[in-house]
Amino acid sequence: MLSLIKADMHRVLRKKSFLLTLVFLPVILFLQTAIHSEDPVEEFITGVQGRMNGLIMLIITLVIYLAVFADDHRSRSIVTVIGRGLSRRKVFAAKLIDCLLCSALLFVFAMALQTVFADLMSVPLSSRQIFLLRVYVIVLIARSVGCLSFSMLAQYLTDSTAMGVITDVIAALILANVLNLARTLLEIDFYSYSMSGLLEAAYNNFAVGRLPWQILPAVLVYIAAPVLAAAAVNQKKEMDL
Repeated sequence: MLSLIKADMHRVLRKKSFLLTLVFLPVILFLQTAIHSEDPVEEFITGVQGRMNGLIMLIITLVIYLAVFADDHRSRSIVTVIGRGLSRRKVFAAKLIDCLLCSALLFVFAMALQTVFADLMSVPLSSRQIFLLRVYVIVLIARSVGCLSFSMLAQYLTDSTAMGVITDVIAALILANVLNLARTLLEIDFYSYSMSGLLEAAYNNFAVGRLPWQILPAVLVYIAAPVLAAAAVNQKKEMDL
């Protein structure tokens, strides 16, 4: 399994789409910081979290999905790997680790740039606020992996990378906003039980010194469960050799 992860990461990190993301992220973050640098500090921090969960989340998850899953689906290389005796659960666990590593790399990079640009533009962030923004990276990584887990499940249920892309767009950009709107306008609170809601609650608990227990059900329900389901679906389907 380790050799599969190494091979995947070597391939992903050399893809033009991944390298272009490393080029364009600084441009996007610089422009966003410049536009909002005069905002009150608390509003600036809230805005950073919102933007990281919006456009940046969509860009990063799409790049990772296309690099980790779409290429495998197109080339059917997963058939070769399974044919060599590696169990499906290990293959899908390796893909999950690929997503985790890529998400960690890109979001750590993005948040580091964000704090540097904020400092350059004299946004008066305290040391604690900078620390909490760095902690927030964990929330972003977990949410990214969750989006990718459901995209992977959609791909293997439908045998379509297009459905994986659509699922990623819904999970990364649309669903949380719809659930938030439903909570505000209709007073129907499904948001608190969504991955975004659970991770947000865990972060808020941590920020005030409480145990961020919500991260456990978020990981089990929105990351582990779809990966296991994808492995089970893949095992039952006949794959073209």
